[in-house]
Amino acid sequence: MGLQYRRAGKAGVNLTLLSGEIRPEEMMAYFEALDAGDPAMADAWITYDCGDADLSELDLARVAQLKALIFAKVKALASFRPMRSALVSSRAINEPFFQFWKVLVSADVAYPSAPQFFHQLPAACDWLGLDAAAQADVIAVAQADRLG
Repeated sequence: MGLQYRRAGKAGVNLTLLSGEIRPEEMMAYFEALDAGDPAMADAWITYDCGDADLSELDLARVAQLKALIFAKVKALASFRPMRSALVSSRAINEPFFQFWKVLVSADVAYPSAPQFFHQLPAACDWLGLDAAAQADVIAVAQADRLG
C-alpha cells in the first residue's frame, strides 16, 4: 500500500495511511501531491501506521527535505484554520521516527502544527475531540484500507 490519503468525511478528518515499505521518493511524491489550497485539507490530520509500515529508508537528509515540503503545505493550510495533527503507531520500530518528527517540528516556532504521538487510533481520536460517531468513522476508514 505505501502511503494513501483517505478522508473520514463524517468526522472531518484527513488520514495518511502508512503500510509496507515506504521509499523516501514515494513519501516526497505523496506530500507534494497534497492540495494546500483545499480548505478541507486544513481539517484535523491523523498519520496512521497500519501496523506494518517500514520507514527505515528515511535518512536525516531526506527528513530535512520532507520537513521543508510539509512546512510549506502546513503553512498554507494554517491560513484557513489552526492545524491539529496526530501521529499513531503501535510498532516499537517506528516510534523513534515519529517521536523524532514530533520533536523536530514542535521545536520549530515557525512550524504551524505541533503533532501529538499516540500508540492507538482511539487515543488520537479522543485527543482531537471526536465524538463516538466520528471516531467510528475514522476507524472504519483506516481499517477498510488495511483490509483492502
